[in-house]
Amino acid sequence: MRKLIFILLLFPALLQAQTTWYIDADGGDDVTGNGTSSNPWKTFYRAVNENTSLAGGDKVFAYNEYNQIVVPINVDIEGESELGVVIESHLSSPGQALFLLQTTNGWLGNYGNQYISHLTIDGNNTTYSAIDVNYRSNVTLSYLRISDFLWRGIRLYGC
Repeated sequence: MRKLIFILLLFPALLQAQTTWYIDADGGDDVTGNGTSSNPWKTFYRAVNENTSLAGGDKVFAYNEYNQIVVPINVDIEGESELGVVIESHLSSPGQALFLLQTTNGWLGNYGNQYISHLTIDGNNTTYSAIDVNYRSNVTLSYLRISDFLWRGIRLYGC
């Protein structure tokens, strides 16, 4: 199994204890998993979008992804290295990006203050696009290698 590492960092107002969450697309379970190394979740989506325990400084170790990841404000996604961390997307929903950074009223203030960096993202010719940034400012995208998406790699709209 190819090991892939995602480090998810939040910028909290208060210092909190760090927790490491685990994801294994082959051996994890989004229903019975609890994010521990012995009982990982199956998807990154579960760790970010449904994990109410996610806190500042937490790290998420991931492998493959099958769902769209809606990245919350102030959440950074950083791989260990551009070449060493590969996200293979198997998302097949028409028109959806694997990573969505969106703020519905982003033109009213400074939202985002976040980055995505040091990743290789492979769309496997099944995923529409890699990253969509919609109405969210102060987003930095760096050291990314994006390949094999059906429509586009990155879309910046209303930033």
